[in-house]
Amino acid sequence: MKNHKSKKIAYDAGILKPVTSHVARHTFATDLAAKVPIHILKAILQHAKIETTMIYLHLFFAHY
Repeated sequence: MKNHKSKKIAYDAGILKPVTSHVARHTFATDLAAKVPIHILKAILQHAKIETTMIYLHLFFAHY
């Protein structure tokens, strides 16, 4: 997703903070991490290495 699309979706949803496709991927990964096993999340995000998926989840694990 392009950043201008992310910003439009956020604006339409009433989100006033800056949103980029990078932020959207992190948010998506963090939300899904609570619901699916990490190897499934890795496949959904199309990461070659589980370590890359773990980078996306750094905030999730810091909170739990």
